[in-house]
Amino acid sequence: MFKNKKAIIFFAVFIVLFRFFYKQNSELTTSTYDVNDPQIPKSFTNYKIISISDLHNKSFGKHNIKLLNKIKRLAPNIIVVTGDLINAYHPDKTIALDFIKEASKIAPIYFINGNHEARMKNYEVFETELRNSNAVILNNKSIKIKHISDYINLLGLADPAQYYTDNTNLVLASQLDYLLNPINPVKFTLLLSHRPEFMPIYADRPINLVLSGHAHGGQFRVPFLGGLFAPNQGYFPKYSAGKYTESETTMIVSRGLGPSSFPTRLNNKPDLVQVILHPEQN
Repeated sequence: MFKNKKAIIFFAVFIVLFRFFYKQNSELTTSTYDVNDPQIPKSFTNYKIISISDLHNKSFGKHNIKLLNKIKRLAPNIIVVTGDLINAYHPDKTIALDFIKEASKIAPIYFINGNHEARMKNYEVFETELRNSNAVILNNKSIKIKHISDYINLLGLADPAQYYTDNTNLVLASQLDYLLNPINPVKFTLLLSHRPEFMPIYADRPINLVLSGHAHGGQFRVPFLGGLFAPNQGYFPKYSAGKYTESETTMIVSRGLGPSSFPTRLNNKPDLVQVILHPEQN
C-alpha cells in the first residue's frame, strides 16, 4: 500500500512537472511594444511589425499553424525575421521554408541571417530557397518601405559569425556605416540585426529602432534579475529581452521562439514580438 502511494505521488509530480515545462517551451506569448518617434511619418501611424527570431526549427502545431494563426490575428503590415530560423546542429529546412511560404501570404517578409544560418553548409542554397518562398533577403542591404504617402528606411546586417574575431566590432561598424551612407537621415531608420550585444555600435549612429534576438531571453529568467545567460554576453546579460534605449536609439530584443541547443526554457515562454509605430509630435 505504501509503495502504491509513493508511485502515485511520483506519477502525479511527474505529470505536473511535464505539463509545466511543456507550457514553458510551447505556450506562445505575444509581447507588444509601442514605439513613439517624431521621425515616424504620419502615414505610418499604428503601423504593425511582427518580429520573428530564433525559431530554431520549432513547430507550434502541425505546419506551425498555431504560430501562423496568431500572426494572422495580429494583422501586421510587415513581418521581419531576425535570424536563426533553423538549428545548424540539426537543420531542417522544410519547417523554416514552409513557415516563410505561409507567413508571406499574411504580409511581406524581410529576412536577415543569424549565427545558425551563417554557419550552415550551403547557406547560399538556403538563401535561394528563402527567396523562392517569397522572403526579401536583407543581409547587408538597405531598402525603403513605402506606406501610403511616405517611407521609412529598413536596413539589415548579416550575422558576423563567419568573421567573429577581436576586430568584429570594427568590421560590423564599418559595414553599418556603409549601409547608412546613402540613407536620408531625416527619415525613420529601422535596423534588423540578430545580435543585441552590439547596441553601443547601433546607438552611436542615426538609427531609430533596432529589432534583434539571439539572447533567447537569457534562457532561464530569474525574478528581479532578468535573464540568466545569453550567447556572447555570458551570465546576467545586459540585453536579454525587452526594450532598451540608449542615446536616440531604441532596441527591442525578442526572447525567441525555439530552444536552440539547450532544450529547456524557464519563466521564459516563446515570444512573438509585435511592434506598433506612432509618430510623436515635436
